[in-house]
Amino acid sequence: MRILVFEFITGGGLNNKPLPHSLVQEGELMRLALLLDLMAMPAIEVSLLHDPRVPLDKLMVDNQMIKIIPITPQQDFWQVLAEQAPLCDAVWPIAPESEGILEAISYWVEESGLKLLGSSSEAVALTADKYRLFKRLEHQGIPVVKTYTFAELDVLPSGPWVLKPRDGVGCEGIVQVKSIVGFKAVTDPERFIIQPFEAGKLLSLSCLFKGGRGALICMNEQRVKQNEETFELERITVNVDQMMPEMPAMVEQLANTIPGLWGYVGIDLILSTEGLKVLEVNPRLTTAYSGIRLALGSNLGASIIALLTGGIDFKAQSNQSIIVEIPREKR
Repeated sequence: MRILVFEFITGGGLNNKPLPHSLVQEGELMRLALLLDLMAMPAIEVSLLHDPRVPLDKLMVDNQMIKIIPITPQQDFWQVLAEQAPLCDAVWPIAPESEGILEAISYWVEESGLKLLGSSSEAVALTADKYRLFKRLEHQGIPVVKTYTFAELDVLPSGPWVLKPRDGVGCEGIVQVKSIVGFKAVTDPERFIIQPFEAGKLLSLSCLFKGGRGALICMNEQRVKQNEETFELERITVNVDQMMPEMPAMVEQLANTIPGLWGYVGIDLILSTEGLKVLEVNPRLTTAYSGIRLALGSNLGASIIALLTGGIDFKAQSNQSIIVEIPREKR
């Protein structure tokens, strides 16, 4: 089986634009972790889209199972994708939900009749829109952080608040607003949502989904640095052992609510004095994936590919916590 793999930032999606350093670093972590899982499967071959500006790990260069396909600034990313995808049996994209990127790629793969190793474009569209997702989860009774649009400024609870891009990824573009006056500086309010700032422990769940069913693989803890107004992910502790009893049921409830979720999905949560609440649902590999193989001793990539023909089946072979440091550009 040949799989077309690409992480959008490192895989040519920005081939004629500057590369954002922080996203490149996280992209490299996810890409290498996935390739290590796939290289451990003798029946798998990989075609890898690659931006030549990003250094290749020696394991990728020396492995004959991996065919490197460079995308230069003169090439069109979508054209290369259209040329290479039909030569493969399945497509495994890792891409941001922002600007509709992951939705567009997923939809293209679906319309091309190829196997998509990821959530449906419909599920991606829902989870990418933080306000739509909030409304859906709230309607289903899933605990979620209250979310508002600028049309609801008059009903905002007291501050401070967090201003987020409506389709943002991670900490990118998130700022804290302490006064209602701060919202007046926003020139394109339709692009943002507002949430009350809640102090608490930031967690994420690594999960597998298929056909309206979900399984919790491990819980992770995020350490986020708060600057004056902005936020920055510094590290993830993968597989922390303070699992809460309501978490598996929450995963199943999300699976029922968004049946198009498929494969690996990351769920961001906050544990505050008000309990456990959902912040985001990420329908793709997340940075935590890069620590799962060491933490649990099992090949999660193989379990995801097995979903093509069977149900969810993942068994951890070990149980330890792994810290994934997020490399940052020196200032």
